[in-house]
Amino acid sequence: MQLSFVYPDFRKGFHRYISIAQGIVFTFTVGYALIVCSLTVIKIQEDLLIASQGLHFFILQVATLTVVVTTNARRNHYRYIHKTIGIGPVEYDEETKNGMKTVQEKLNTRKNFLISGIIGYLVLAAFVTVIIAPFIDSLTNGRNENIYSPGGVSLNLPVPLWSPFGTDTTWGYLISLFMELLCAYEMTSIVVAGDVALLVSTQYLTMELQLLTTALKKMPERTVRIYKSNHNIDPEKYINVNYMRDNGHLLKCYGYCLKETAVHYQKIIK
Repeated sequence: MQLSFVYPDFRKGFHRYISIAQGIVFTFTVGYALIVCSLTVIKIQEDLLIASQGLHFFILQVATLTVVVTTNARRNHYRYIHKTIGIGPVEYDEETKNGMKTVQEKLNTRKNFLISGIIGYLVLAAFVTVIIAPFIDSLTNGRNENIYSPGGVSLNLPVPLWSPFGTDTTWGYLISLFMELLCAYEMTSIVVAGDVALLVSTQYLTMELQLLTTALKKMPERTVRIYKSNHNIDPEKYINVNYMRDNGHLLKCYGYCLKETAVHYQKIIK
């Protein structure tokens, strides 16, 4: 998330300077992309395909800019989420936690699979957009010998866009190509960071809800275990929780378990 500027690190020292540099590059890249895509749509009205492609990338840039702005505007909220995930789930007794191990393993497996799938899909999409799609287009429509459209859009770039550097010279083409790749990296990294952050947060929330459900279902057993532990009672002795109203100590243990679960619920909804 720091590499994509979705959640930059403004702590003192080296991290702050890196984040400031990232912010400058990000601002320049997004501004460049928005201007280039806008002018592409305006200057190539004779080719609906290229114009719609330019509009598509313009919308993607607006979306990535929105992700960065909203995330940094609510840094305190995301800081709390990261801190909570770092601390880990609420601590219950060993018996309750053991009942959650299978659920946690399944959620972690699914999370890793989805993260790998998201990253793989975006890398593949970028590869197809930059390399495969132009190659297929050249095979189906023939190689376009024109460098520019009548409106000045560079047609020899992997993604045809207007470029202030021109593409009729070697340096101009290389700079224009580098800017396209930089914009593609910026969009891809932000989308990956946003998707991964959302996925990790939702999977963690799912795990917490599962743990809360398990704790509620096992509340009678938890009450009895705490009661036996506090009063040095044989763990094998049977205690009927249905008669806890007649046992003030047992009722107090039940209240402790209920309070523990309520605190867990408050943590989730916060």
